[in-house]
Amino acid sequence: KRPFLARFEGVEARVVGTSFELRRMTDAAIVGVSEGTVEVTSSRAGVQPTRGQGSLTQLNAGESISIDPTAENASVVRRESTNDVATWLRGELTVKNWLVEDVIDVLRRHYPGVIFVEPWRLSKDRITGVYSLREPVDSLRLIAATQGLKVRQVTPWLTTVSKY
Repeated sequence: KRPFLARFEGVEARVVGTSFELRRMTDAAIVGVSEGTVEVTSSRAGVQPTRGQGSLTQLNAGESISIDPTAENASVVRRESTNDVATWLRGELTVKNWLVEDVIDVLRRHYPGVIFVEPWRLSKDRITGVYSLREPVDSLRLIAATQGLKVRQVTPWLTTVSKY
């Protein structure tokens, strides 16, 4: 009678007896389903997310959709392991082709202090990997090693990320 709805910038996920996540990214909103079914719509310019030629209204377990809220045509649907949805519940962050800044933003939420990123433009590089949310500084160091960055934990509550 009263369905659970999750909304972000015109993207809406409606629960139909399921387990799923809605994630805000720099360039998209992502809905991933681990079990059950989720109905997805996008109000962006009246665009409905598409899968091939037809209109998509439902995602099933193991499917996810990425919707760019600024694009005229929205979305990509892909099959993935249901184990890759809501990995934060296990203390992990599983990323596939994410912007570095989006990964750092998620790690910030799992750090007890402040992660300060030097005010330079992060590259638009994308990364793939599995990172520990329980050890966000170690995860930052792994990312920094691939991006030519330096991570310094100044205190237990302040960590910096810089080029030098």
